Amino acid sequence: MVPSASFQTAFRSGLILLFFLAPLPVIISQNSAPVPINMDVVRELVGYPEEAKLKGLTGEVVAKLLVNEDGTVLKFEILSSPDTVFTYAVSRNLSALRFQAAIVDSVPSKCWVTLPFKFSLIDITKQTFTNLDEIAANQNDVTNVNLSNLGLTEFPTELLLCNMLHELDLSSNQIKEVPELIRLLSELRILRLDGNPLEKLPNDIASLENLEILTLTSEKISEEHKEWLNRMFGNRIQWK
Repeated sequence: MVPSASFQTAFRSGLILLFFLAPLPVIISQNSAPVPINMDVVRELVGYPEEAKLKGLTGEVVAKLLVNEDGTVLKFEILSSPDTVFTYAVSRNLSALRFQAAIVDSVPSKCWVTLPFKFSLIDITKQTFTNLDEIAANQNDVTNVNLSNLGLTEFPTELLLCNMLHELDLSSNQIKEVPELIRLLSELRILRLDGNPLEKLPNDIASLENLEILTLTSEKISEEHKEWLNRMFGNRIQWK
């Protein structure tokens, strides 16, 4: 992916827009909540308003959206905003959001979801995140995550919104399944899953075209699935 001109300018100036989008708790009865799937596109559309940068404005816009069965936005309302310049920047682009629709009783369903859009001007830093709370609070700034040896039994869903994630270490846990939505981590370069009792990986793992290293433990994986993985990843896969 080639960075946009606005991103390149921000990078050279030592500033970057942090734009966090994570569902807040919504009290509804459902099997799974809507998950945004084109965050990078919408983030670039929204940008950081020039007026806000000149005035040094920061803050958070909270929007409530009704997501249709097909993952499109039916309607929305702005619940709170620190300034009208942010309200306008967010509102005019919310309809471009696309979601993995909510699932209720195995059926795609309409659902309200609340999203915070946080604007902050900070110095660019490289940091390896080791705490899920920090990851959830910095989703669009996370590039490296190390959650190895934590006794995790499930793949942390917070990671699926970290669309700039380059390196993910989940080794030596008790994770038995990797979600199909792993495909959202399109910038992933290194994925360490060895030391987990995985029996197979989802087919969508093959869509991670930028993946350079994949580590796995072969103990519980069938020979047939190992052959498929070897065909998909060749010498990029490391068996441990």
